[in-house]
Amino acid sequence: MSNAAVAYPSDIDEIVFDEDRATDEAKQREGFRIDSQDKATWAARRYLQAEKRITDRERLAKEYKARIDSWLEHANKGDLDTTETMRTLLTPFLEHELSGSTRKRSTDLLGVRVGFRKLPERVEIVDTSMALDFCEANHPEVVVVKKELSKSELRKVTQRGALIPGVVFDGGQDRLVVTALEAE
Repeated sequence: MSNAAVAYPSDIDEIVFDEDRATDEAKQREGFRIDSQDKATWAARRYLQAEKRITDRERLAKEYKARIDSWLEHANKGDLDTTETMRTLLTPFLEHELSGSTRKRSTDLLGVRVGFRKLPERVEIVDTSMALDFCEANHPEVVVVKKELSKSELRKVTQRGALIPGVVFDGGQDRLVVTALEAE
């Protein structure tokens, strides 16, 4: 035997489950079918790997979104405080400037217009149950009753064979489920 170095794969999976080679072979063959345990094992492992990458990306996206929201809140805090302080300081000045006019709602400064704008009226409900009880007794026109169908009860009725117009009952289909076996 010669002294030439022999390259050994670092992992048996590189030999048995070479995804790139298997994928290329699958793409090259038209009408690729899973017709053996080896191909089924490859496909199932490939499925689990893709599912894990999807889950990892979703987790990473949630983490980044949380970090961005936290950064934005922290970065804006000083400016929000500044705008609130300036609003508090400018309001009495503007009220004084406009005190002699009944129609005027703004004043022009050097390169800036400062004024008041009427915001839309709004109602805020602070105690829903108290307000609902009172309105049911005294102002029933403001109470909205929502009608909804219970899907669980609909399922029971349709399983017994009842036909309900506007409802389609799907008896359920088999869906392929791939789960990794725990290493023993």
